[in-house]
Amino acid sequence: MAFEIENKVLVKYEDEGAESAVVPEDVEIIGEYAFTGAENLVSVVLPEGLVKIEQYAFWNCPQLKNISFPKSLEAVARFAFWGCGALERVKFYDNLKTLGNAVFRECDMLVSAELPENMEDIGSSAFSNCTSLESIVIPKGIKILRQRAFYGCLELKSVSLPEGLEEIDEYCFEACRVLDNVSLPEGTVSVGRHAFDTCRTLKSIAIPQSVKNIGSSAFINTAFVNECKSDFVVGGDGILIQYIGSESIVNVPDGVKTVGERAFSYKKEISEINLPDTVQKIGEYAFESCELLKSMVLPDSVTEIGAHAFAGCKSLENIKLSKGLTDIGEDVFFDTPLLDGCDSDMLVLDGRFLIKYKGSESTPLIPDGIEYIGGGAFMRCDFIKKINIPQSVVSIGISAFEWCDGLESVYIPDSVKYIGANAFAHCGNFKTKIRFNGEKNIGPAAFYRNTQVEFVSDKGSFAVKLKNDLVSDKDTALLCKFAAGNDISVFEDMTQQAYKLPIAIAFIEKNDIYRAYISQNKNAALSYVIKNNDMGLLNALLESGILSEGDTAAAVDMAIENQKTEIQTALLRYKHQNWGDSAAERIDKKFSL
Repeated sequence: MAFEIENKVLVKYEDEGAESAVVPEDVEIIGEYAFTGAENLVSVVLPEGLVKIEQYAFWNCPQLKNISFPKSLEAVARFAFWGCGALERVKFYDNLKTLGNAVFRECDMLVSAELPENMEDIGSSAFSNCTSLESIVIPKGIKILRQRAFYGCLELKSVSLPEGLEEIDEYCFEACRVLDNVSLPEGTVSVGRHAFDTCRTLKSIAIPQSVKNIGSSAFINTAFVNECKSDFVVGGDGILIQYIGSESIVNVPDGVKTVGERAFSYKKEISEINLPDTVQKIGEYAFESCELLKSMVLPDSVTEIGAHAFAGCKSLENIKLSKGLTDIGEDVFFDTPLLDGCDSDMLVLDGRFLIKYKGSESTPLIPDGIEYIGGGAFMRCDFIKKINIPQSVVSIGISAFEWCDGLESVYIPDSVKYIGANAFAHCGNFKTKIRFNGEKNIGPAAFYRNTQVEFVSDKGSFAVKLKNDLVSDKDTALLCKFAAGNDISVFEDMTQQAYKLPIAIAFIEKNDIYRAYISQNKNAALSYVIKNNDMGLLNALLESGILSEGDTAAAVDMAIENQKTEIQTALLRYKHQNWGDSAAERIDKKFSL
């Protein structure tokens, strides 16, 4: 039996034909692919002191039936036991915190898995297609059950979900065909799309009022839906999960707060739908392809309409929006007469909502009075060069300007308080000016990396080139927080020099902390200014008096090297005014500028 071990990592197991392996006691990590393809291996004993099993470590060991995990084990990485079709039982102890993605995927003979209560994460597809798994107790430490975690566990009949579980992700238990009852604990907030799809015998499911979101087809092809005695399948906090009736005129019952994703999708016989004044949200694709639906009145309680909510409603000519509406998703009225029959360059509803731009201007004029720019309103208008958003606008929807890759500049006024996810994604390296007086709610990837953003407020302004989108990266998110209040503690929390330098230069006269930072990073500050050809920041540096004669001379050389003539001229002029010129410099100015 041969083990290749380096620095307590078992790198490779080499003993073709052996049916058992006892891993040496000094091993702390089983390395990537260490046992992969050991076709005859039936049993493995792992030592106390082992803390991690790396990805693909036992991938495709088809005869592996028994493995003993030590109490010291803390993590098993993704795909570690993928395809170990003979593995029957696994038991883990209290130190285990994480199981990676697809860690036991397609372990066909796995009957049981004992997991410790204080586990923190079960990865996506962790037990997917474990077709013999009969029951599972989810540990108390798990907050999210990730997508496809137990997908295709055909014999899974019993699932115990812990208090503290917040989310069941999409496809999590899909095709668990003998699962007959599930009780979601109080505190669960979200059930993802297709989470229990094709759990055919699932007849009893307790959905507490804490559940605010149920994705499309979450319970499709289950007895819970198919045998429902009402035309309206309702659960959680007033969520209409699915309409299963066949009436042409539908009166949604009082108490419904959310019309769920695809709740009425493709109900082609419906010509009229009446919503109660309890409805607050209409989910994505909620009324998709209700082809006979001609008009709709939304009660004033409705605040949100999800993407594609009325897409494909080929008879829809009129809709009365609610007074409380604040959020409209992308392509809500795609392929409807309401949009297709619009003769104007812009579909505007109720004078407040800009739903879609249909024109071809490079600088379209958004009318004063528009309050909400809907999701996808200008999407893929790659001919647009410049956008000025009027002071009346308070919200820019999801993907509103996505893929406008000809966009060069955008002005976003103080009035805008919400910028949706991907609002300016894939727009190339454009410049935007955002006024910040008070914090804004900015969604993920609203602005992509390399966007030049100027943050403007009554307390001052600064400009940076984004390294990441405005919310996914800690430092980038702090930019918005700083812009809203110019809080020095926020500046100190930043770590990226590319953000701290322009802020410190712009506010160098405001506080000694900024001056001290630039004093400690003069070369970096000068390099930033020169390479970005930023005359505004250069003037701030020069006016601060922080540069010595030597600093200025070095900066002149840097400007010459980077061929920044305007900056070179300003530096030479500053040097002359403060220290005079040498003969060599006078000759250099004459012939190099």
